[in-house]
Amino acid sequence: VIAMMAMKLGKHVYVQKPLTLTVYEARQLTEAARKYKVTTQMGNQGHSGEGARLMCEWIWDGAIGDVREVHAWTNRPIWPQGIDRPKETPPVPRTLNWDLWLGPAPYWPYHPAYAPFKWRGWWDFGCGALGDMACHVIDPVFWALKLGYPTSVEARSTEVNTETAPLASIVYYKFPARGNMPPVNLTWYDGGLVPRRPEELEEGRRMGNGNSGVIFVGDKGKLMCNEYGDSPRLLPETRMQEYQRPPKTIPRIDGSHEQDWI
Repeated sequence: VIAMMAMKLGKHVYVQKPLTLTVYEARQLTEAARKYKVTTQMGNQGHSGEGARLMCEWIWDGAIGDVREVHAWTNRPIWPQGIDRPKETPPVPRTLNWDLWLGPAPYWPYHPAYAPFKWRGWWDFGCGALGDMACHVIDPVFWALKLGYPTSVEARSTEVNTETAPLASIVYYKFPARGNMPPVNLTWYDGGLVPRRPEELEEGRRMGNGNSGVIFVGDKGKLMCNEYGDSPRLLPETRMQEYQRPPKTIPRIDGSHEQDWI
């Protein structure tokens, strides 16, 4: 709502994620940006980081060969999901304009189960763990592998709830070949579910950063990173030490993520 109004006033807009609640709303913002000829961006700090750029350059260099399989995961939700709407109706804090906070969402009585942080798991306000974290975790996957739209998506989850996202889910994406890159199967895990630990990962080392991460499986090896594309490493570490890194060809960000947009 705020982003749309700003664009109608001819303002350039920087919006933090989650950008919108639905795909339709995202497309409306895209069309508005074109119509009003303004510059827009969704905040995704990992995309400005060094790690995401290194992964792209290494994969494009053929460090692990052709990638046909990717696993991405997060420990989210770290907020309640798989629950029903609370029955209590506590008073609205004096410092909160509840009607303004709700915006275009259906009217619900105020409850701290929604604001200020736990709205992420409620379908009327948020998108669950996938909508909250995949934009960070999977972003370097899309960039490095030049992914577009999937040809199929299959999801499995804990019990489905009409009010909130499930406690945990696994989502299988299939992407077609792109140029000289082969088809890719991408699997997403949340709610504490994780992929099988790579045999190449030495004992005592964590998968990802302990919260989230990505594992690229190539014909010639594996590459692992943290949730924002941070700290990419070839597996095992001996392979990382042997690797002759290619030249840095992607422009680097000088300063903060927000300053780069400006």
